[in-house]
Amino acid sequence: MEKIKLGIATSATQIEGRNIRSSWHDFARDKNIKDLSSPSYGVNHLEHLKDDLDLLCSLNIKEYRMSIEWAAINTSEGVYVDSIIEEYVEEIKSLTSRGINVMVCFHHFTNPSWFDEKGSWLVYENIHFFIDYVKHILPYFKDLVSEYLTFNEPSIYALQSYLLGIWPPLVASYSKYKKVISNMAHAHILLYKHIHNYYSDLEREVFISIAHSHGVAFGAKYSLLGSLSAKVYKKIYNDYTLDSFYLGNFKHLKNNNKEKKGKYVDFIGLNYYSVSFFKGFKVDENSKLPKTDLNWNIYPEGIIIAIKEILKKLKLPIYITENGTCDNTDSFRIPFIYNHLSILEKSGLDVRRYYHWCFTDNFEWKEGYTPKFGLVEIDKTDLKRTIKRSGLFYSYLVTHELQDEKILEYLK
Repeated sequence: MEKIKLGIATSATQIEGRNIRSSWHDFARDKNIKDLSSPSYGVNHLEHLKDDLDLLCSLNIKEYRMSIEWAAINTSEGVYVDSIIEEYVEEIKSLTSRGINVMVCFHHFTNPSWFDEKGSWLVYENIHFFIDYVKHILPYFKDLVSEYLTFNEPSIYALQSYLLGIWPPLVASYSKYKKVISNMAHAHILLYKHIHNYYSDLEREVFISIAHSHGVAFGAKYSLLGSLSAKVYKKIYNDYTLDSFYLGNFKHLKNNNKEKKGKYVDFIGLNYYSVSFFKGFKVDENSKLPKTDLNWNIYPEGIIIAIKEILKKLKLPIYITENGTCDNTDSFRIPFIYNHLSILEKSGLDVRRYYHWCFTDNFEWKEGYTPKFGLVEIDKTDLKRTIKRSGLFYSYLVTHELQDEKILEYLK
C-alpha cells in the first residue's frame, strides 16, 4: 500500500523465550496460565533469530515494532547486563541492514520481579527505576532508532492488573488503578522530555508516543443503564490515560510531579481490536456481531470511531500500532485485515502506519499459546515456522493496493 505503510508488531516477553525473573515468568511458574505454558518456551525467537528476520524480509516487511525486555537487562536494582543490550543492538542492526525501520517499545506489560517486590507502579517513588533503565539503554540505540513507545497499553495493564485483578499482581482496586495510571503517565512525560533533549544534542529528529488501546463502547439496545456504564467506562479507561499521557492533564488523577499541561506525544499510537456493549453494569457477550476465537466482537468501523475520539483531544498523525485478530484456523484473518485497512483508507484521516498484530503465533498472556494471532504458524514439536495464507496475503498487500485483482482473489 502506498498511503499507509504496513508493518508487523511483536513484544519481547511473548516471543523471545528467555528464562528470567519477571512478573509474567513468575506468574507462569505459579501455574496461573490457562494452558499451563510459559513465556520461557513456545516461540524461542532468540534461537531462531536469523531465520525469523529472513522470514520478515520474505513477507516484504519494512516497518517493525518490537519491545525491549526490561527484566532481562535490569536484573536487580542498579544492575544492568550490557551484553543483553548489545544483543538487541545487533538485532536492530540486522533489521536495519535488511531495510526494515524499527520502532522500539520500552514497557510491554512486564516488570522485573525485584521492581514488583518494591511495590511496582503503585509507588510513585519507584518510577525512577524505569526512567533509569531507559536512560541507560538509550545511548546504545541512538544511531539506530528514531521512533519510541514508552508504554504499550498502559490502561490495559492497569485495568487487568489493578482494577479487574486478573493479571499479576492480582489486585482489584479502583484507587490503585488510578495510582498506576498516574505514575506511569509521570514516567512517560519525564521520559518524553529526556529523550527529546537527548536527541536534540545529537541534532536528530525523534518521535515518541504510547500505544494506547482505545475502548470503543456503547450501551446495549434498550439499556439506558448500559449506555451510562459505557460512558463511565470510556471516562476511566480512555480519558484518564489520554488526558494524562498526552496532555499532562491530571484532573482525575494525582499529579505527584506537578506536571504542566502540554503536548507529550508526537504521534497517535492506536491499538484497536474490538467494541464492547454494556447491558446494565456488565459487558453484554451476546451481540449479533461476528466474533473472533476469543469471542471478541469484529467491528471494523470502531477503528474510525476510536481515531475520531482521540483526535478531539489532540490532532496528530495516526499510527495503528496494533490491529489483528485471534483466528485459530486462519479462516477470517484476511477479510479482517482487508476490512480494517479499507475503512482506514476511505476515511481520509492522516493514517501513516499500520502494524499487524502479530508476526508469529505467540504467548498470549494469561491465555497462553492457545489463541492464534500470527501471520506465521509455529509447530509445537520442532518450532518450525510456516507462513499462513493470511501471511502470504499480507506480504502481497504490502506492495500492492487494496483494489489489486490478486487481493480480491484472496478475499474470495
